[in-house]
Amino acid sequence: MSAPFFEIDFKEKIEHVSVSPFEWSQNLIALAFRNKIVVGIIKFQEDFDDIEQEVEFEPIEEFYNGQRVHALCWSPNASLNKIPKQIEICSANNDFSLRILASDVATKRHIRREIEGHSDYINDCGYDLEGDYLASVSDDLTCKLWSVNQEFHLLNTFQLTSPGMCLSWRHEDPGKLLVGEKKGIIRLYNVLTLQSLNCVICCSVPLTGISWSLNSKMIVILAGGELLVTNINSVSHPMESKMIHPGGGYKVALSSSNDNYVATAGRPGNTLKIIHVKNKQAVVSANLEIFGGFGWHYRLPCLCVGNNNKLAIFKIPAK
Repeated sequence: MSAPFFEIDFKEKIEHVSVSPFEWSQNLIALAFRNKIVVGIIKFQEDFDDIEQEVEFEPIEEFYNGQRVHALCWSPNASLNKIPKQIEICSANNDFSLRILASDVATKRHIRREIEGHSDYINDCGYDLEGDYLASVSDDLTCKLWSVNQEFHLLNTFQLTSPGMCLSWRHEDPGKLLVGEKKGIIRLYNVLTLQSLNCVICCSVPLTGISWSLNSKMIVILAGGELLVTNINSVSHPMESKMIHPGGGYKVALSSSNDNYVATAGRPGNTLKIIHVKNKQAVVSANLEIFGGFGWHYRLPCLCVGNNNKLAIFKIPAK
């Protein structure tokens, strides 16, 4: 079993972890607890010469949420490199709502906006790279598209045939949204035209996660505990697959710094793995106490994982 590269202790159990996927806010991390969301800077010695530990967490904002968080994502509007310094995240909550939480870091002025429209639990949400759209998928058999520039007006509802489990935006292909359904259907949408472009049926169920590479057209899928790898241009062809979690998977995410590696979590137990995509071998394998989500650092080969009341940092081993 692999030990974390570093661990940071908190007083409460971490319910969800979200690391900013955008280059300009790559050191921002959001941690959801029972009734609050804490936002901070995750500092690695590779980037910050003034820190004593190998990794440090500097809290900069706290939002009272009052609801259990089912999903958490970063807005591309969040940045500490511009004036005013701004935090903006979206949480999907236990009451079937989306909640936009924003603040001016200097003045601590909070803005809170409720978005209602789903009639069941929301399993995933995410912004496109330009920050024009927010998408959400739910157990109510829909994917909803919201216009950020029109005060989160509902632009469209895409009907699904089973619960929407996950979604992924393509950063290098504006307007393309990938949606995964529980019964193994993967749908590709063009949100600019509101059209469905492709639909692929995965042979394994239930589908619990998809991840779209930032650097190529590769897609990884976690379904029925199997890791499946395919290409957006050849999704109708047989997929490479390997059983990773015999008891079922929770989540999958390709590393944004090196898409040869993918992180997965699943059963039996709460097993975390970092897999080499080509040979399907685990380079990291660890048993977690309680899985609280994970997220890759945008540039560094580091995975931030919620493990009960600890933020565990795992690193891709050097060759």
